[in-house]
Amino acid sequence: MTLSGVKIATQKRWLNVPLQLYKQFWKHYNSGWVLRSSARWKIAEDKLYLYVVFAKNVEEKRENTAKIYGVDINENNVTVYEYPANKATTIVTNFSKIVLGYAYKRARIQQRWSKTYGVDGNRRVRYALRKLRERNVKRDAKHKLVRRILDIVKDGLVVLEKLPKRFQDRVIEKSKVLNGVDVHRLKQSSIRGIYKMVAEKLAEHGVPYVLVNPFYTSSTCPMCNSKLSPMTGSAQRSGWRPRLMKCPSCVFVHDRDVVGAMNLVRKYLLDVGAVPWASRRVPMTPVQSGL
Repeated sequence: MTLSGVKIATQKRWLNVPLQLYKQFWKHYNSGWVLRSSARWKIAEDKLYLYVVFAKNVEEKRENTAKIYGVDINENNVTVYEYPANKATTIVTNFSKIVLGYAYKRARIQQRWSKTYGVDGNRRVRYALRKLRERNVKRDAKHKLVRRILDIVKDGLVVLEKLPKRFQDRVIEKSKVLNGVDVHRLKQSSIRGIYKMVAEKLAEHGVPYVLVNPFYTSSTCPMCNSKLSPMTGSAQRSGWRPRLMKCPSCVFVHDRDVVGAMNLVRKYLLDVGAVPWASRRVPMTPVQSGL
């Protein structure tokens, strides 16, 4: 393979396939990334796509335990808790509004054009859906979110949730109250996709991170380890809003997502046997900021 094309061996002769390289290729190629030998082809309609793999050697930063960041990723926001500064930052994304907005737009377009021209092979529907640029808008929002997170946590150790595969499907299977709209919203929220992007960017920039088990981190009191009781509803269809949790034992009250981020740091400190977790009171209202 060269930058001008690829040679493919057939039974009769070698075929020269010219390449049209996208700007994303040049962005990585000119910033120190190296092409790997592994690649794969994909045929889509009348086009042939070549997917290549890049690799880059980065120097991992020394593990700085002076600052520890717990990152709790949710459908409509990402909450970052900083230890020992005892400060929480909530980055509001409102992905549920984006997902449902595009779902309603697609339904209206399909309903409008399918009545006249049918569904199968309807070029008007395909053209109208392509103009929505849904995939590009969602991808750009995720990249902006990951950059914001990296700007906050780049000077410390990051504690992430260890999310299993099919995470959203398992949540849907366990829940008995989610309807069709909520199921679609949760599947399109890309919680695990954002988690993977964050982990990849942390590794790319040499920021150390660890994974901890996220079970019961949002429903356990970080002060006395008791089970928290919800004070407000948990629905997130209309966008982000605080979901307050209260401890019946020590009367600790805070947002569910801040509690989750605090407990991630708490679990890490208990696992490594670091400084005992003291009674820390986070300010009631975390810093809120959109993308």
